[in-house]
Amino acid sequence: MVFADLNAQSIAILGCQWGDEGKGKLVDIIAEDADYVVRATGGANAGHTIYTNGQKFVFHLMPSGILHQHTHCVIGNGCVVHIETLLKELENLNAANIDYKGRLFISDQASVLFDFHKHLDGQSEQNLKTKKIGTTKRGIGPAYTDKISRFGLKFHDLKDMNLVRSKLEYLFVKYDLNTEYNLDEVLSELEQHYGLIQEYIVDSVDLIQTAYKQGKKVIFEGANGALLDIDHGTFPYVTSSNSTLGGLATGTGFPVNKMGHVCGIVKAYTTRVGGGPFPAELEDEVGQQLRDQGHEYGSTTGRPRRCGWLDLAILKRVMFINGVDSINLTKLDVLMGIPKLQVITKYLLDGKEIHRVPELQSERDRVEFQTEEFEGFTEDISRCQSYSELPLAAQKYIEFIEEFLQVPVKFIGVGKDRTQLIFR
Repeated sequence: MVFADLNAQSIAILGCQWGDEGKGKLVDIIAEDADYVVRATGGANAGHTIYTNGQKFVFHLMPSGILHQHTHCVIGNGCVVHIETLLKELENLNAANIDYKGRLFISDQASVLFDFHKHLDGQSEQNLKTKKIGTTKRGIGPAYTDKISRFGLKFHDLKDMNLVRSKLEYLFVKYDLNTEYNLDEVLSELEQHYGLIQEYIVDSVDLIQTAYKQGKKVIFEGANGALLDIDHGTFPYVTSSNSTLGGLATGTGFPVNKMGHVCGIVKAYTTRVGGGPFPAELEDEVGQQLRDQGHEYGSTTGRPRRCGWLDLAILKRVMFINGVDSINLTKLDVLMGIPKLQVITKYLLDGKEIHRVPELQSERDRVEFQTEEFEGFTEDISRCQSYSELPLAAQKYIEFIEEFLQVPVKFIGVGKDRTQLIFR
């Protein structure tokens, strides 16, 4: 149905801001017509929330298509996986009577994330003092550091516990972990966990390639957001992986030129968790209203999110980097009751237009921006089922976004439930 409307065998779903855009909801909806949903990057720092039939599901590692009994879900090679967190998600699925046997797959090239990675992450943040990056302290950065330095563990290593021991011995010395952790206990727990997930570990590239050649429909689910990308985000306040379209390719082994459609998820306003520049931030009653009405508290950390106006100036760059074909505008209903709405349309540094947030604080202090103002709306749009039912003010807001970004807004979120999505 929805998938057929997009007319593509493969679809990439990508967050276009600083994460928390609502990717999981759209993935869940279009997974109804998909055969595979594949996560490519990140780990338990992601939090994809789905509301259905009065139930709330929060997935940190599990691909968001798992609620559909026919959909196969793959944790790709670019992910870093904390096995205990994954096992807890499986327990939650068991409690909800959702059968995932034969539908869940973990890449044998994905990286293993240990408890000591979380410890190192928290320690690093503490050492930064007033210059904290604002990580989720889920160990993502240290796990990717070990991967890049070529001393991390991949899931295929777990078949050889002697190899695992030698790698861990090196890491224990490197990070001086012997006072905090017992190597034999870590190995014993890992061996036990491996026994519980061994049946799900596969050559994921071969699995995806075979499925695609057979004409299966595949969704690639991005984690985090484009502005948190290690190369294209607001460095250093970013995640440790590529959360843009290129990351979906390297994190799954699926070629970019075979990607049939790229859908960018854009929240109708902007939020950010943790540190880092945020030109559109509202530190006033409007910002608090957005936080309260949007329930803007991190699904991974519980931290209150910083809230502000929609930033179209930086989104234009994101559209190009990701080759976005259509937009899912989420949480439009949260704007209800705000008399005047604004969007940022241009950044100026010393009078010259720029197209990204400057890295240097000295430059950020001098940045000015231009905005466009719109009339707000007071109508409750949560029951709207078609575009024509939306208030005229909301329609004008959407159409300005389309015209500015030169990308069609195809989906509009008007509530948190999977049924509250307008297809345009």
